[in-house]
Amino acid sequence: MTDPNTERPKYALPENERRFLVEPQNCPRLDPATARRIEDRYFPDTRLRLRKITRAAAPPIYKLCRKYESNDALTNLYLTETEYRLLRALSGDDIAKTRYTHDGFAVDVFEAPHAGLIIAEIEAPTRAALIAITPPGWVAREVTTDPNLTGAALAKRPPL
Repeated sequence: MTDPNTERPKYALPENERRFLVEPQNCPRLDPATARRIEDRYFPDTRLRLRKITRAAAPPIYKLCRKYESNDALTNLYLTETEYRLLRALSGDDIAKTRYTHDGFAVDVFEAPHAGLIIAEIEAPTRAALIAITPPGWVAREVTTDPNLTGAALAKRPPL
C-alpha cells in the first residue's frame, strides 16, 4: 500500500516547472486579455490548496490540489461552487494574484500584502526539456528551489 504522505499515487501528474523572480521595472508588458485572478487558501499542516480561478466573461473554476513531498507532482480535484464554499469555510492561509500568459510563461503579479512581487513560471513535458529552456532577459533570478517563494510559504508570512 502506498503511503499517501510520502509517495506519489498513480493519479498524480508530474509538475515540471521552473520559477523566476521578476523585478517590476523589468516586467514585460502583460496582455490584460490573458489575465485570470487566482485566490488560493493553503490549509495548515497539509499539502492541500483550495483555488478559485476567475476570468472575464467565464464562470469561475474551483479546484482542490494536493502537492507531494518532492513538489514534483500534484493531484487536482475540480469542485462545484457549493463544494468550494464548504471547504472555503475552513481556516487557512490566503494569497491572491493575477496570472498573465507571456511568451510561454505564466507571470504571477501578487496582490497585497505581497504587492510588487512578480514570479514567472514555465512548465515543460519533461525535466530535460525544462532544463533546456533559456530564461528570458526580463527575469532576475531563478527561485525554483527557494522554499520562501512558494505559494504556501508566501501565504503564511508577512510581505518580503
